[in-house]
Amino acid sequence: MTEAPLVYCFDEDGYFVCSRIAQRSPKNKEKFLIPVNSTQIKPNIPDGWFGRFNGEGWDLEKIPTTAEEFLGVYVSHKSQTLHNQMLRQILQELVSKDSEHYRVIRGSEEEGLWWSVEKIPEQTVEELRTQKLSELDSAFKSWYQDRATVTTSLGFTVDSDSRAMMDVNGLVTTLEAQPEKSRNTVEFMDAENQPHSLNLAQLKVVQVEIIQNGQSAYQQKWALRSAIQVAQSKEELEAIEIKFIAEDFSK
Repeated sequence: MTEAPLVYCFDEDGYFVCSRIAQRSPKNKEKFLIPVNSTQIKPNIPDGWFGRFNGEGWDLEKIPTTAEEFLGVYVSHKSQTLHNQMLRQILQELVSKDSEHYRVIRGSEEEGLWWSVEKIPEQTVEELRTQKLSELDSAFKSWYQDRATVTTSLGFTVDSDSRAMMDVNGLVTTLEAQPEKSRNTVEFMDAENQPHSLNLAQLKVVQVEIIQNGQSAYQQKWALRSAIQVAQSKEELEAIEIKFIAEDFSK
C-alpha cells in the first residue's frame, strides 16, 4: 500500500501553519485527500522567517526584530490566524522594549481595526524644559514634605520635612509655656527613631537648623530652576541633575 504523503497547511492568508499526514480516500485506498489550504510542496523556512505559499512555492518573510520594522505595517486585530496572533505579540514586545521611541497605535472600526507602530515625535527644547521644570517641582515637593533630613550641630540627624517642623514647633511651644524653673527635658526622636533628651535651648537649635535646611533647599530649587530656564539645548537640559543636598551643621 502506498505510504501516505505529508501535506503542508497554510492559513487564509497563505502563511504556513503545520504539516500533517494526508488522509486516505475512503473510496480508493491508493488515493489521498489533500485538504483545502494545503500543498504537498515542502517549505524550507529558516528560523526568524515566515513562510507564505504563493500558489507555486513558498516565499519567505522576515519576522520583525525591531519596533521600527512595524512602521507602516498594519496587523489585523480581527484575524485569529497563528501568523497574526504572533505578529500582534511580537509588535507589543518590541514596542515595550523601546517605548521611549515607539508606541502602539490602533485603527478604528471604520479604519479596519488594525495594530501598528508609530515613532514618538522627538521633544522640542521647550517641551523638555517644561517637563524638567515639572520634574523639579515634583522632586522638591516629595523631598521637602516626606524625605528631608538635616544633621544637627547636636551630633545627630533629624527629619526636616514639614511634619517634623510642626512637631518641633509644638515641643518648643509646650516647654516655653512651662515656668522656667520647672521645665523638664523632652524625649526627641531623631531620623533613626533613636531618643534624645533635649532641653528648650537644644530644641530651639534643632528648630532653627530645620528652618535653615529648608531655606537651603529652596535656594537649591531656585538655582536648578534658573539653570533649566537658561539651558539652550536638549543636552544641557538632560545634564541637569535634580537632587537636594541636606545641610550638615555638625561640621
